[in-house]
Amino acid sequence: MEDNFNISNQSFDVKKYIFKLIAFWYLFVISGAVSLGIAYYSNRNSVPTYAVNATILIANKGKNTNQLVGGLQMFGSSVNLDNEIGVLKSYFLTEQAMKELDFDVSYFGKSPIWYDVELYKKSPFVIEFDSLSLQQKWQRIDIEIKSQEEYTLRINENFSKKMKFGDTFNEHNFKFKINWRLNYAYDNVMEKKKYYFYFNDRNSLINSYSSRLQVDLRSKSSTILWLWIVGTVPQKEVDFLNTIISVYEQNGLNEKNQIAQSTIEFIDMQLEVVVDSLQKTEDKLQFYRQANKGIDISQEGELLLGQLEELEKERKLTKLRLNYYQFIGSEINKNPELKAIISPTIMGINDELLITVINEIAILNSERDILKLSVKGNLPNMEMLDHKLETYRISLKTHIEKSIEITIKNLTEQNKELAKLEERILDLPIVERRMLNISRKFKLNDQLYTFLLERRTEAGITQASNRSDSRILDKADVLNANRQSPNTSQNRNKALLLGLLFPMLFVFAREFFRTKIVDKSDIEQHVNIPIVGTIGKNDKKTELPVYENPQSPISEAFRAVRTNLQYLLVNERSRVISVSSTTGGEGKTFCSVNLASVFAMSNKRTLVIGLDLRKPKTHINFDIDNSKGISTLLGGYHEYKDIIKKTHIENLYIAPSGPIPPNPAELIESKRMETFLEEAMTEFEYVIIDTPPVAIVTDAMLLTKFSDANIYVIRQNYTNKNALKILSDLQKSGKFRNLGLLINGVDASSAYSTTYGAGFEYSHAYGTESGYYTEETVKRSYFSRKYNDWLEKIKSKFS
Repeated sequence: MEDNFNISNQSFDVKKYIFKLIAFWYLFVISGAVSLGIAYYSNRNSVPTYAVNATILIANKGKNTNQLVGGLQMFGSSVNLDNEIGVLKSYFLTEQAMKELDFDVSYFGKSPIWYDVELYKKSPFVIEFDSLSLQQKWQRIDIEIKSQEEYTLRINENFSKKMKFGDTFNEHNFKFKINWRLNYAYDNVMEKKKYYFYFNDRNSLINSYSSRLQVDLRSKSSTILWLWIVGTVPQKEVDFLNTIISVYEQNGLNEKNQIAQSTIEFIDMQLEVVVDSLQKTEDKLQFYRQANKGIDISQEGELLLGQLEELEKERKLTKLRLNYYQFIGSEINKNPELKAIISPTIMGINDELLITVINEIAILNSERDILKLSVKGNLPNMEMLDHKLETYRISLKTHIEKSIEITIKNLTEQNKELAKLEERILDLPIVERRMLNISRKFKLNDQLYTFLLERRTEAGITQASNRSDSRILDKADVLNANRQSPNTSQNRNKALLLGLLFPMLFVFAREFFRTKIVDKSDIEQHVNIPIVGTIGKNDKKTELPVYENPQSPISEAFRAVRTNLQYLLVNERSRVISVSSTTGGEGKTFCSVNLASVFAMSNKRTLVIGLDLRKPKTHINFDIDNSKGISTLLGGYHEYKDIIKKTHIENLYIAPSGPIPPNPAELIESKRMETFLEEAMTEFEYVIIDTPPVAIVTDAMLLTKFSDANIYVIRQNYTNKNALKILSDLQKSGKFRNLGLLINGVDASSAYSTTYGAGFEYSHAYGTESGYYTEETVKRSYFSRKYNDWLEKIKSKFS
């Protein structure tokens, strides 16, 4: 027959584990109480944090230009929400915000029990210090207010000094004054409180706030940004959030104004030249008219004057374009980054290639600025942007040089056309000719002046009307601060869950890794051998509790075993019972002598034979001499009557083991052993054989041919599960006839004790309910009895 025995292959018995969990109810109570206590301490002693938020709207123009009054355009950076989020979280912007905030000193009020509270603007005093002088960072300075004029300052435990408010402290790498906060009324209660402060490191503050600031889009289809930050002081976080939004808006406005200002400066440079020429031609025209009163210009002269004025106007605009190209060329050499480039449309230049190149440079500059705000060093992205900028800069420089060359050619052609017209003017009278020259120069300068003045006015209006591309929708407000941690209810729930989980894991792990036989299911899963009874723990000093304490639960348990043995001893002549176990220490001898005592106390002549010849113990329980015994009988030194000895228990006799022989197995197999048992069966009604452990020697197997019933002792929490392998083999081999299991050492206070079989359950219930076991009833407490009754009711519902 194939052996499928496997100790580790056990099915999951839900009912079994429910009973085990119930048995450890006190672990759940203790673990739950400890977990809730830890949660309470954590909630009470954790510094609470609060989240504050604000929302801003980013204008989405969809273009990379800013519209000027009159239809002109100035280049700016297009709106990229990812870039704007990067700017808001940048080190540079946070640094600018910190310059406007009073975060350099942190003020705290000491708590004798719980956490210290940061006071921020609620501290009764403020620290006045020179920002240029270095202060020791993160060094705690304790303040104890003595009166409205004095306080005690302490640094560590080694330095203490009495100071007056307003006096300068200049020691230990510090230089500061402590003054009363404005509008803060002095109260004597302050003298009972203790405060402290320390100087923060600006760089650490910037890194902390820039990393804690979170910026997210409200939705993918909108341009609304949601800013939020979590901190321990709501008002402090509110001030930071509102300040960084203000700085962000001002930076955006400054960038737009910078482009408008560059445009105005360029136009002003051109106006300086034009105004001077206009003034001179105006004076000259006035003087010439006064000197030549009544002069009229002929029709031919009017025609030539119109042609000259048109040509001169084009020539002046060409010069302005040339000046613009030369200005851009000089900017390329002086300012490689090419920031705030003036749009060519200001000078009426509609060069699509030039506009495209300048547009790309503006976009790359914007991306480069975003990257510089957030990181430092030559990162790959920065190097890539620099390479693109250099490529566009070379392209722009080449295009400008070509444009200058073409513009100069156009100017040359216009000069030639102008020379031809001037030759035709020479045919006019000299007075008329001079009048025409002066008049056309005046009109030309006047038109040019008007053109530039209009452009400057438009640029100035645009600069004055510039607004930030962002608009705040909801300012951060301390009234809207949400507490983030500790979440008291959530922490309690988690603690309670863990408090219940840990005992469950303990019970399951204990069950999974245990190697000892604990309950009935451990046996039933692997062998099909009847259990003849369960014996509780012997907490008495005697090894014969059946005789010494006949009303104890152990005595009744052995009586139950005696009754159950009738089902194994089916033949009326069957009177020989062998008791064995796997190894020593399982209570084999204890069960043998007490079972023999039960038979003897029921008026049955009983003989207990100590056949554990290698380690004799049976005689010790009855205080019998062991010099004569089975070993001497089987060795031929003594006769039957010489080794049978009466014990102090009526009807109970013992055949001790005798001295330890050198060949126990050979003696047990001898003819004398069979003769001895036959003679004993004629004299005694029951013969109990205390055999050696099965796993150690084969002596017990040699005796099976003499026994009518074989009892195999298993001890709870002692016998290894591997013993079930031996039992399975014995059962399959048929070497042990009428095999029954006796569970020894059962802990009656354990829930496991109620799962071993009908015998123990009956004795337990009978003893606690009927009052038969007077000793047990006195010993078992009221709560213990109620708990076991409750456990029995639960078990009956699951059964």
